[in-house]
Amino acid sequence: MDQLKKLESIISKWLKPVPNLPQSVKKWLSENVWWLAIISLVVSVISALVLIGAIVAYSAATAIINVNAVSIHQAMSYMTVPGLLQRSLTLSSSS
Repeated sequence: MDQLKKLESIISKWLKPVPNLPQSVKKWLSENVWWLAIISLVVSVISALVLIGAIVAYSAATAIINVNAVSIHQAMSYMTVPGLLQRSLTLSSSS
């Protein structure tokens, strides 16, 4: 706990020259920087997961385009649940 207090005092010294902030705000920032870091980490992880999902969706749409020679809009509509159901019904009725 002593190390944490030392770190907080170091951070408050860093924030000392910050202009236009009252002393109470500087103190609050130096004591709560951990929570701000954790919140930033959670937001970053969520953003990374959304980005991975977008890359996977784009890859799947590209694969559908290459196989079926359709447009990107048709490929993306195949990846929704109604599009998949419609596609499976057309494939089963044609066979």
